[in-house]
Amino acid sequence: MRLWVVLAAVIAAYFEDDVSYLVMSSPERGRISFLRIEGGNPTGEAEPIVDAGLQSPFGLAIDQGKSVLYVADPQAEKIFSIPFRATRGRLEMAGTPSVAVANTVARWVAVDHLGNLYYTEENPNNAIFKVQSAALDRHLRGSQLKLHDGAVASGVSQPGGINSDGFYVYWGNKDSGKERGSVVRGNARQVNTAVEVDRNLAPMSKSSDTVYGVCTTADNLFYSDSDGVVWGVKKTGGRDAEVSGDLLRPRSCAWDGDGTVYVADMGVENGVGQKGGAIYAFPGSMRSIGPQRMTKMVDFENAFGLALVHAGSVIATLPAAFVVVMAMLIYN
Repeated sequence: MRLWVVLAAVIAAYFEDDVSYLVMSSPERGRISFLRIEGGNPTGEAEPIVDAGLQSPFGLAIDQGKSVLYVADPQAEKIFSIPFRATRGRLEMAGTPSVAVANTVARWVAVDHLGNLYYTEENPNNAIFKVQSAALDRHLRGSQLKLHDGAVASGVSQPGGINSDGFYVYWGNKDSGKERGSVVRGNARQVNTAVEVDRNLAPMSKSSDTVYGVCTTADNLFYSDSDGVVWGVKKTGGRDAEVSGDLLRPRSCAWDGDGTVYVADMGVENGVGQKGGAIYAFPGSMRSIGPQRMTKMVDFENAFGLALVHAGSVIATLPAAFVVVMAMLIYN
């Protein structure tokens, strides 16, 4: 009988591979919620993961390997580290939040595949920062590295949204983007001289003066601006193009690792509160950047930060489950 229970668990683990969780923040509500997605479709409504203890959660980033959610809370002047787990078809906290970075007014965060944390500061530092994975593991305070400094780098101008693939870091500028670069690419390592800084920066676009969210797929880069437009450009460079102008106030975007990009739309302010906030999706793996239809995934008031959690992989779960099954066979 116990063998059949284990076999059922194996089958469940197999099908869970097509499940992901979209994590979203609402700064005004002080809340972080998740939406379960299966086969590319939402399977319910947004449910809270954290609805107390945060003051203004803005940007989000997931370290999948460590099962850690990073939250930029500028009002608290901290970036929090929150352990989580996926269980019984939902996400939940798996421990007490801790402080990853203190004394920062960061609104945007990102994590690369090595577990390094990146964040931007507009004022007073006007810079791109990095905290190495080992320093995060050891809870070393004050271990952040200043990667790119607006005091010496023309491509850093009140930076907003940020993303990194471990080799490069991409950020959006919220001031003078048409002159200094709407989105700029720089090395994801520390550089030391002003000459080296500018030599290693590459503007990816100069279409918008004020940029918010930035995200990348394997080949493409997307960003949102203050005019409510979502833009796209190839990561190798070239002309950018408008993907959509149908949203109200798009902010963060996030790639699911496959073919879909999600965008958080804050909605509009009407004197009473936020209206029209929602999460949208569009196909992000197009060979040629161009207009795409936005599909609403869920209504979510004051949506800002976005991140994706993948439930697991067949490659990871099946061998472990196979070992358990064999042990049960031997035991029985």
